[in-house]
Amino acid sequence: MAASKHTPYFESLEALQAGDCPVCVTSKRSVDRYLDTLLYEAANDPGVRARTRAAHGFCRLHAWQMRRHGGSLEMAIIYRDVVRDAAAALEGATYVRGTRLSPRALAEAVDRDRPNNATAPLVEALSPQGECPACRIQLKAEAMNVDVLLEHLADEKIAAAMDQGGSLCLPHLRLALQRVRGREAHDLLLERARRSYSALLADLDEMIRLSDYRFRDQQLGDVGDTWITAIARVAGEDGLA
Repeated sequence: MAASKHTPYFESLEALQAGDCPVCVTSKRSVDRYLDTLLYEAANDPGVRARTRAAHGFCRLHAWQMRRHGGSLEMAIIYRDVVRDAAAALEGATYVRGTRLSPRALAEAVDRDRPNNATAPLVEALSPQGECPACRIQLKAEAMNVDVLLEHLADEKIAAAMDQGGSLCLPHLRLALQRVRGREAHDLLLERARRSYSALLADLDEMIRLSDYRFRDQQLGDVGDTWITAIARVAGEDGLA
């Protein structure tokens, strides 16, 4: 039976046709939708407030993404909880002195990279006690979108888009290899990944060759931006944690 096609399929196909990693593109959209929902609908939801408070808001990447989404009042509400907790922890903090000649104290004296046990309670109080909510959404979206691609690997349009240069980035290729089930899907995934990465390698070789002074009369042409493609293919698209 053919796999049903819904919005994630068409978004994945569109990303592949543009030469991008479909899981990066669709997962970024999922995070963006989540942040919009959070800012404009759920800043005063007790459950959301509890999760963002425990996580100290959001990780660095998603916190600054939140700023680009706007919602200054909602951000103030979310981060007031975190700042209040930090202020309370700082107000009640003391230096917890241990035995000066204990093995740990001696080790700390000679190794500045070893955490100071005297400040450990305060460090713990100032540390997040939960995962960044947007990171959690991203991880769920990545798994779902990888599964969508695996389900449609035999689809003619997906196959054509991957043959034309669309491919999973390395992080999402690893995830797909972890989640793939069945020899047929595995072989299709591997075959297309091999072709894609071999083609990228050839383009990089050509770019480097044409950059040699001996070939300065030749234009880089289509391979001029290959280095950017390589970054996205190895690290993943910009904007994901």
